[in-house]
Order: sequence, then C-alpha cells, then structure tokens
Amino acid sequence: MDLATAFAQAQRWDQAQAVWDQAQAFIGTIKDSEERAQALVPVATAFAQAQQWDQAQAVIGTIEHSRERALALRDLGTAFAQAQQWKQAQAVIGTIEESLWQALALRDLGIAFAQAQQWGQAQAVIGMIKDSDWRAEALVPLVTAFAQAQRWDQAQAAWKQTQAVIGTIKDSFWRAEALVALATGFAQAQQWDQAQAVIGMIEDSFWRAEALVALATAFAQAQQWDQAQAVIGTIERSGERAEALRVLVREMAGAGEDEVLLHVIHHSWRLADDREYALGLFPMVTGFIPRNPELGFTLSEACTWVDSFFLKG
Repeated sequence: MDLATAFAQAQRWDQAQAVWDQAQAFIGTIKDSEERAQALVPVATAFAQAQQWDQAQAVIGTIEHSRERALALRDLGTAFAQAQQWKQAQAVIGTIEESLWQALALRDLGIAFAQAQQWGQAQAVIGMIKDSDWRAEALVPLVTAFAQAQRWDQAQAAWKQTQAVIGTIKDSFWRAEALVALATGFAQAQQWDQAQAVIGMIEDSFWRAEALVALATAFAQAQQWDQAQAVIGTIERSGERAEALRVLVREMAGAGEDEVLLHVIHHSWRLADDREYALGLFPMVTGFIPRNPELGFTLSEACTWVDSFFLKG
C-alpha cells in the first residue's frame, strides 16, 4: 500500500490503481471477516491520504466490523480535515458509531480547525466531544492557538473552560498529563504567568518536573537566562533538572554566552546532590574545550574532585 500511495502522490494514477487492485484482490481471498476488515483499513487510509475520496469510501463500505470501519472513517475524516474540506470531514465523522473513535476524530478535527484559525468551528466541534479526557486534549491546543494569535480574551475564556474540563477528569494520570500539555502550550506562547499558574496545580512530582522542563526550555529559547535558571532550580528530580540544564547550555552556547554559561555550570556543580548528576554536567561543557583549550585540564581536575567528594560522602 505504501507503493500505491507513493504512485498516487506522484499522480501516477494508472500504476497506483493497479497496485490497489492487486491489494484488494488479495484481501478478497481472506476468509476470516475480522482479518479481512483489518486488512482493508490501510487500503481505505491509503486512498484517503491520496485524496481518492470515492475509492476510500467504497472500501470503507465493504468493511463489516464496526471497530475497523470506525478506524477507517476516522482516518478519512482526518484526511478531509487536512485538506480543509471541513463539511466532508464533519459528515464522515458523524457516521462513526464507535464513541471512542468518534471522540478521537472530533478532537483531531477541532485541532485542525484551531490550527487553521477557524475559531468558531473549532469550539463547536470540541463542544461535541462528550468524553472529558478527549475534550480537554482538544481544548489545550485551542488555548495555545488563541494565545499564539494574540487573541487574549478568547484565550482566557478557553483557558477557563479547559480548567473546568480538566477538573472533571477523574483519572489523576490523565488530569496531570492534560495540565502538563496546557502549561507547555502557555510556555511556548510565552504566557509565563499562566504557565506557572497551571504548573502550581500539578500535584504529582514527575508531571510537575516535566512541566517545569518545558517552562525552563521556553525561557531559554527566549534567552531569558535568569528566569530559566530560576525554574531549573525548582526542579526536584535530578534527571529532569539535568535535561533542562542541557537545553539552557545549548541555547547559551548558540548565543555565544560562554562566560555566563561556565558560571551556570559551576553553580550547578556546587548544588549537585548526587554523583551521577554531577558527572552528567561534564559533557555539557566539552564543546568549549576546542575554543578554550585551557579548560581541558580544569575539567579533568573537577571530574576527579566530584568523584572523590561523592565517594567520601
């Protein structure tokens, strides 16, 4: 099917059709209806991705099992949305009988509307999602899209709605994941106060660390070095703290902030609370040695000091 799709994308229709016909003929020989349905889904998806709408719908019409038919319809709806054929996407999604797959399709359509700045349609589609988990997952990129478009009133209203929806999610794992996604979206839109407010709502230390890494990364990419350092200092988990520090080091190096960067690394060593974390800081400064050869000996001495310090501890 990949070959047929490649032919179709190259507009080599006769060759694409020949491959599809061969695939469908083979699938027709499969006796087990469930296996046949599973084999037909990628055929329908390939037609949809190649924007061969009639063929995709014809194949979907032959799929007997509801789950596989729902999956194929979701892929067709997504392809229509990607082609910005909004009415067709909504019509197809409306025919999906399985609630889970319909919710996923509505989420994808809502996100596509938001990315296309079709605000009213995005909100209407997202409002059709009954499951709070998936509705929250669709609302997060909508809030981010509003913020990135500097539509602050709508961003604030969508943010409040998202907060309310996330509050209804009973599963703590999904609730925390939704909050991390929201905090990340705010951070990427440089809405620092909102990002920090959302992070304050995250109770689980793992997810809070993930959100803080995203915030520190956004600060570093905006070259707000002090704010990035301050956030990194609040990350309790050493692995995530090192991850955020690596991003800061990379951004500082790219900006030519060598002197400040070495100060940051030195400060981080002094605050290191375990040997693995301390030694993990060394690769971050090895890139400076070709430009500053005298650092090589200093780093070697520092490595020995860290090793002996933690061994004594």
